[in-house]
Amino acid sequence: MLLKKREEDRAIKAKQILSNTTKLILPFLDRLKGSRLTEQQVVLVDILYTNIAELTSPFANNFSTRLGRLTPAEIQVANLVKIGKRTGIEP
Repeated sequence: MLLKKREEDRAIKAKQILSNTTKLILPFLDRLKGSRLTEQQVVLVDILYTNIAELTSPFANNFSTRLGRLTPAEIQVANLVKIGKRTGIEP
C-alpha cells in the first residue's frame, strides 16, 4: 500500500514538474528565441530546450543514472555532441 502511494506521489510530482516547465519556462524561451539573438545565443537557447526536454522526459532517471559518473564538463560535452554540435560554446 505504501509503495503504491509512493509511486502515485512520484507520478503526480512528475506531472507537476512538466506542467510548471511548460507554463513557466518554455514561454520565456520561446520569446527569447524570437528576439534578435546572435548565432551563439541561438545555439545556447537550443541547448536549453534540449536539456529541459531531457529533464522532463520519462527517461530522465535512466539518463541521470548513466551519466552519474561523469563530471559536469563531461556531461556538457556529451549534451553538445548529442545535439550535433562539433565545437564548444563559450557561455
